[in-house]
Amino acid sequence: MTSLQPDRLAWLVARGADRIAHLSGNLLEHLQRTARRLEAWGADPVLVAAGLCHAAYGTQGFPTALLRLDERAALRELLGHEAEAIVYAYCACDRAHALAGSCELRDRFNGQHWLPSGRMSRQLAELTAANELDVVEHAPCDAAQLAGIGALIGRGAAHLSQAAWAAFRASACAPGRDAARGPAGDPELSYLELGTDGARVVLWHGGGSPELTWSRQHSLATQFQLRIPWRRGFAPSAPSSAQDWEPDTRDLLRLMPGCCHVVAHSYGAVSATVAACSAPERFQSLVLIEPPLSWVAPESEEVQQLVALARAYARGAPEARGAFLQLAALPLQHPETVRTEQLARNFRDPDEAEPALDTLRRAGMAVAVVSGDHARGVEILCDALAERLGARRWRIAGSGHAVQRCPAFNEHLANFIAAPHQGLQFEGRKDVT
Repeated sequence: MTSLQPDRLAWLVARGADRIAHLSGNLLEHLQRTARRLEAWGADPVLVAAGLCHAAYGTQGFPTALLRLDERAALRELLGHEAEAIVYAYCACDRAHALAGSCELRDRFNGQHWLPSGRMSRQLAELTAANELDVVEHAPCDAAQLAGIGALIGRGAAHLSQAAWAAFRASACAPGRDAARGPAGDPELSYLELGTDGARVVLWHGGGSPELTWSRQHSLATQFQLRIPWRRGFAPSAPSSAQDWEPDTRDLLRLMPGCCHVVAHSYGAVSATVAACSAPERFQSLVLIEPPLSWVAPESEEVQQLVALARAYARGAPEARGAFLQLAALPLQHPETVRTEQLARNFRDPDEAEPALDTLRRAGMAVAVVSGDHARGVEILCDALAERLGARRWRIAGSGHAVQRCPAFNEHLANFIAAPHQGLQFEGRKDVT
């Protein structure tokens, strides 16, 4: 199926792309040429679709937007999550920062810096080349402008396909010598980095996106160096048809900056536990927020009821949706909930993961197990896990499953990271907020 589908073209027309002047014609013509160029280079349909709408939010060089940033759900519905993420990243990119030589990108809409995955870097480089070569061919450019375009495309030279590289080298904007070709960053996973001082902390999200999960932890960047990845399946990281704790385990270990602290939520806590058991030397501490490791409490009827609800939700049982989303503290109508539900379908059962918990206890790892004091089954499970690990045990009520959204959570976490080896023994019900 071609990515230049009639419904996508009709959407662009409805947004007025054919009435916006651009280069020697209008914006719609430019968007179509860019998409066709990508298609001719052999780009996959996701990138071609992104090329067709690449200026939707306005770019630094062409600020006219077809829709507002609070309308991103409309473009996700039209193109899919990954293609929309490419469009957003392309529009948000601060080109001056990119040209300064950093591997990270600066989001000009919100000021945040983030490191794209290798996959996203390749997609952005290819899209940049397709767009800019269309400018070279259809707009009068002087020598300085051609040099600037050449520098911009050359900045991503390491990530260009052979077809795009050949087209660039044959163009009027090509520099006199080959650009440097040395890719950096992770091949498949993107991550946000906040803070420059203090202990290094990875925040590893679960079924909800990192935007929903960790927004209230950004303030900790004044004390710590935070790395906040998008797990596999959550754009702008590599796509995935379902959640699976096993590749997540490998991804987490690969992304951890040396030996560091890890804070993991929900389904993400499954892979974090497996990773810690397999490589305890990589962890300074581990904080597990309501991990669905129900096998630690096999005799509990309340725990098994939660397991049955999660499995029914994953199968798409309509009667389970409302109850599960309420338990998971996910908003019913939020666009990120839609993405979560798509990935939750046929997810790999967390009970298939049976990490050797005794490994952590023997290693003397500092562990905290956290719950929101909102569901009896969750409390039983977390008590059992903490007892097995000899872990700290926090109950922080007020936000349900999204415990990290409670104001008290950051204080608990900061104190724990500052002195992770204090109070390693299981504390029963003493540590209650």
